[in-house]
Amino acid sequence: MITVNLLPYYLRPINRTPLPHMASVLVLFAVLGLIAVSLMADWAELAGREEELAARKNELAGLQKYVDEEAALQAKKVELQTKVEVIEEILRNRIVWSEWLCKLTRLTPDKYWYSRIREQQKSFMEPVKQLDGQGNPVKGPDGKDKYSYKPVFRPVLEVSGYAIPDDGASRGINPLTERISNDAEFSERFELMQVTLKDEDFDGFAVRTFTVPFKIHYPGDVKEKN
Repeated sequence: MITVNLLPYYLRPINRTPLPHMASVLVLFAVLGLIAVSLMADWAELAGREEELAARKNELAGLQKYVDEEAALQAKKVELQTKVEVIEEILRNRIVWSEWLCKLTRLTPDKYWYSRIREQQKSFMEPVKQLDGQGNPVKGPDGKDKYSYKPVFRPVLEVSGYAIPDDGASRGINPLTERISNDAEFSERFELMQVTLKDEDFDGFAVRTFTVPFKIHYPGDVKEKN
């Protein structure tokens, strides 16, 4: 049988080939495949990074004890340094009495004997710089800093004893005090103060008892200028 299509040309159905659709589908699958491959690669890289991160965390956890030990050592170092500074300060201010008493013995003239050597605290009125409300020195009319006096306890070395006065000698104990005052090292550490004298009888002998106080100075102290 012969079939004849009598429809006009523009109304006739067009026979389309399926190749373009198949090509589109293939391209779509190719794109999806590339995306899947990319995602798998990213997942693999992420998994590798997570494993590396876990390994680093484990390594850090293993090193944490060393960090704690270092921190403890640093804290111990600071503590020991503080103790060393305190010990050094004590040693600087420490008086080796055996050395100074030996020196005092060498400075003592003949016919002088000591009956008591002691250290005690005594109160002194010492100048203190006056400050205003902001901590600045208060100036006087002459432009100089103003001072006020307050009682301060200071260590004092007190040496007591007796001496046999020479004939015609003064009633003081000048030979002893002069030797002490003329010794720069001893007088720098022990400042001679007012001497107390008294004449007494000791087993039938006329003797002169004395008490010689010394104001003790430590390194860093500033002596008052008379």
